[in-house]
Amino acid sequence: MSWRAHKDAMEKRRIEVAKLVDGSATQREIADKLGISVGTVNNDIRALRKLWREQQVENVNGIMAEDLHRVSAAMKAIWPMVEAGSLKAIDRLIRLIAQRAAILGYEAAKEIDLKSDGKPIQFISQIVAHLDPSVLEKSQEEESGE
Repeated sequence: MSWRAHKDAMEKRRIEVAKLVDGSATQREIADKLGISVGTVNNDIRALRKLWREQQVENVNGIMAEDLHRVSAAMKAIWPMVEAGSLKAIDRLIRLIAQRAAILGYEAAKEIDLKSDGKPIQFISQIVAHLDPSVLEKSQEEESGE
């Protein structure tokens, strides 16, 4: 049997093994049904699980990349409003940063220690502190409806 024919036969067998595993058959039942050893079934199941894990990682990575692209696009879209001092936009930015952190699997910093007085402040407060005071006042007036 040529290498290609052997590989094709192995792939067909693994498809049958996968169907039987999906049907909750035991390794002994699979071996008996396909006329192969339990060791071969075990090797096939191990190879299938490895393939499924690799496919799952690829799928998850693709979804993560799409989500990160969407979050980045949203961040870019609201950035001019953040720079203009809109508190709503700043709040949305913080939520987007938290979403990006969740996608990437790390926790977004919720507090930052400024060391000046030893008290931690909220992340939004740090952003607001960098804004021009007149912009902040204008944004607060817009928020209150004045």
